[in-house]
Amino acid sequence: MWGHKINLMQQNAIPQVRNYVNAYKSYNCLELTTKPTSITPSSSTIIDQIYTTLPLDKVTPGILINDLSDHLPIFVLIKPAHVEKLNTKAQFKHDFSNFNAEEFMEETKEVLNSMIINSDNPAAALDDAIGAIKKVLDDYAPLKKMSRTQRRLAQKPWITSDLYKLVKTKNKLYRALVRCKFDDKEEYKRYKKMRNKVNHQLEISKRKYYQSQFLECGNDSAKMWKLINTLTNSQVKTHSYPNKLLNPINSQHTGNPEKMANIFNDYFVTVGKHIASSITPPCSNTYPVAYNGPDHSFVLHETFPEEVEAVINRLLECKSVRMNDIPIRILKLCKNALSPFLAQIFNHCIRKGTYPKSLKCAQVVPIHKGGQKDLCNNYRPISLLSPINKIFEKLLYSRLYSYIEQHNMLSTNQYGFRSGLSTSLAVYDIHENFLQNKEKGLTTCAVFCDLSKAFDTLDHEILLWKLEHFYGIRGLPHKLLTSYLQDRHQYTVVGGKW
Repeated sequence: MWGHKINLMQQNAIPQVRNYVNAYKSYNCLELTTKPTSITPSSSTIIDQIYTTLPLDKVTPGILINDLSDHLPIFVLIKPAHVEKLNTKAQFKHDFSNFNAEEFMEETKEVLNSMIINSDNPAAALDDAIGAIKKVLDDYAPLKKMSRTQRRLAQKPWITSDLYKLVKTKNKLYRALVRCKFDDKEEYKRYKKMRNKVNHQLEISKRKYYQSQFLECGNDSAKMWKLINTLTNSQVKTHSYPNKLLNPINSQHTGNPEKMANIFNDYFVTVGKHIASSITPPCSNTYPVAYNGPDHSFVLHETFPEEVEAVINRLLECKSVRMNDIPIRILKLCKNALSPFLAQIFNHCIRKGTYPKSLKCAQVVPIHKGGQKDLCNNYRPISLLSPINKIFEKLLYSRLYSYIEQHNMLSTNQYGFRSGLSTSLAVYDIHENFLQNKEKGLTTCAVFCDLSKAFDTLDHEILLWKLEHFYGIRGLPHKLLTSYLQDRHQYTVVGGKW
């Protein structure tokens, strides 16, 4: 593909251009660009060119009518010898254009109030409630297939529906000008006026959007940097997947999303076990049963509707959820009816010491870390869980963390995963120790360790034993945490397939 000042429209009039074309033909190169690619009110030229040695039935050239520049974009589609069918699922989105919030909340309340919770099987009641809310939501905001334009506009949220209409009008004017080869001077003036107006409106809308986004960041530095990277076009890790993925079992590549999803899932499930199997086991497989643990025990108090509602209010609507999950905005909308129901479900689970099975299933999204994109070990898994699960987890976490802090069970040197502490404070403390040792004339040595797949290689049996014997988490709370860790499932999504 070439872009230079040789105009193929002059090959019959200028010998140099004709010699240039013949030189390509002598190497069996065929010219695919036969129509003007640069059209102005005063000229039409073919200075953007594509040549190929492939047979014409294997290629499909074309020109895009677009005013991105004064040169029309050109392209060629090459038919491969073998095409593996990519049977990706279409993207769907709830249509809230005719959504009646008051009627939806009223019907959701009636559905939840009519449900009977079996104390022996609260998980079944939870599954029925989730299914019922989804059905009501589908009635009031039916799922609709997202068009290619909708998916594209979702990546540019500052383009409003009115602004998109102006862009379409501008593009329509430009296509009309190309068809008439810019001969209509009045239409050209009209197009230029519309183009300037659209560009000005796009700039203003984009500026206002990012201004509001920066204000929403507040003191959240991570969110702030993510926004800056978006603006500066820095590399941001996305939920993208490779065109092809290497299967480590048979060393063959595949481009089928369903097969890639299975390869990713098998890798994520087994990588921790493989690393753990290489770890040298302790000298003794028996635990020190002589230690009776603390003289206090963890009491897991039940929850109440107001607490559940407060947790729902703190959920972030921008966070991703699994496919087919109830959107967080809908949970917040029907929180008054949902909170008492969830409080009953959670309390039954606490009394029985069982964690609902449907809340233990994760949707995994592979995120590229760097390196070759066709290798599984260059991706890290991001697990998406049900928003209902997040509510229950936050309730359990607040009680467990309060108990551990109350009895000073955490090391003073642990800075991660603790309220009010951070890795910045850890660096500060290390720096202070260095300075103190320097003043005392001492030599300081530091060893930094990075544990590979630390959470994946964690032995749940040892963890649960320590919770019971060292931290006083016994009885039903221990049974609930055991249920939480056992029988967990996951599926990996690639291109809408899993």
